[in-house]
Amino acid sequence: SVIDGKNETIKFGIPTTSLELDQISQLKYKQYSSRQYIDSEKFPEHRERDEYDNDLNSKYFFATWNDKVIATIRLIQDNPLPTQKAFDFIEPSYIANLPFENRAEFGRFIITPLDKENNKYLPRRVVMLVLFQVLLQFCVNNNIEGGYSFLKSSLYKKMKRLRMPI
Repeated sequence: SVIDGKNETIKFGIPTTSLELDQISQLKYKQYSSRQYIDSEKFPEHRERDEYDNDLNSKYFFATWNDKVIATIRLIQDNPLPTQKAFDFIEPSYIANLPFENRAEFGRFIITPLDKENNKYLPRRVVMLVLFQVLLQFCVNNNIEGGYSFLKSSLYKKMKRLRMPI
């Protein structure tokens, strides 16, 4: 990408170090506490984690710029999935007919500006689309054919405009 006339690199992938996972936890805390999605007093270390973060059935995908995490999304493969544990609902038949090992839940999706203080932004949706591409490639490679996610209405509308399969 070109930012302020300079070639810059944004890296996408799966975190492989404890430092990368810690940066993801810090980003989640910062974003969720600033929007009051979580009670910040319950996270004195300023890191948002839940029982799935230490689970071998969870995997994060992320984007970094200048060694700073700027985006993340989590995939959970479990039986039952967290949504199925928490809510009573009728599954769509195309998901209900999938074997459990071919399902996943997607969540903890966050994207931040590159450098808001210095007005450094990428064109809208670029990070989201590439992060979804990385996630989708993982799903294809691992036979994950469907799943669940909760979306804010603004993200849902954005994804519909982009003709994403939701």
